[in-house]
Amino acid sequence: MTNHPGSVSQYSTYYHVSHPSVHYNYGTIRTTVRKDVTAYGQATLRPYMQKNQLTVGTAFVQIFNNNNLVFERSISSGRTVDYKVPGGSSTQYPNYHLRYGTSNKEHWYPRMYYLLPPTVCTACGVLSIGDEKESKILGVRDLENNTIIEAEDNIVIQDDFIYTKQSNKTVNAFSANSFIQKESYTLDEIFAEFYDEEAEQITDQTKTLTPGTKVLVEDKIVGLEYDKTTNLTTLFFNSNHSSYDSHPIAFKGKLTKKYSVGDSINLKFDIVAKAEVNGDTFVDLDYNVYTSETGEFPDIKSFLAN
Repeated sequence: MTNHPGSVSQYSTYYHVSHPSVHYNYGTIRTTVRKDVTAYGQATLRPYMQKNQLTVGTAFVQIFNNNNLVFERSISSGRTVDYKVPGGSSTQYPNYHLRYGTSNKEHWYPRMYYLLPPTVCTACGVLSIGDEKESKILGVRDLENNTIIEAEDNIVIQDDFIYTKQSNKTVNAFSANSFIQKESYTLDEIFAEFYDEEAEQITDQTKTLTPGTKVLVEDKIVGLEYDKTTNLTTLFFNSNHSSYDSHPIAFKGKLTKKYSVGDSINLKFDIVAKAEVNGDTFVDLDYNVYTSETGEFPDIKSFLAN
């Protein structure tokens, strides 16, 4: 990705490739960005994407060999998919490339694990890439329970999903009283619940909101945009974060006659538990759970508080 150079972290049996956030379908960036890959046979490409805004739809990953599409999947935030490179493990294949994309105007991180060709593991605190039963799992295993898998410091991997932890749940770049649970929030305050100031990214944990919490958002619309092609209206709300001009949320249908800039709106969300791993709970908004499960954006009526 020429305009989004990534960093590569090397581990004993794999590499992790991470790129900066991409604002899709905005400016010069269109529906996809390309990542060229030189791979060896029997290695596994494990691409995934992580959202970098509060609400998103679904994304997709494509893999090409000599410009021929060999793999394509629709994915939600954090969902990994595997493609094993055919051919001999000592043969280099230089003509692969990946495309990470979404048809929506959204911020996503394109990322990938590159798993080296299979090796036999006899030690086993570190998982063997060649173990078929464990091949979907990467990291360090709890040998006693055989259930907890943790890779890089702030990442937990379970059931083909990447979950990102907060570095420090007490850190707050907004104000000392922002995270006192209260009757209503702005969308910016909900964003701040998920945002890790230390790592400078959205996570899968909140600072104070627990699973099952019903959150009322009372906020003022600062922008709205209807896309005839997708039949979606995106509402924009104020952001106090220097890296975000606003917080968008999209709904089905044309809403520009019903709502205008300056209108106040009341929305309701549930904090939904997605996974619990080794005492860490990972959550999301029910809005995002809906889009990931259906592949569609919801009707606004489902999230109106009144």
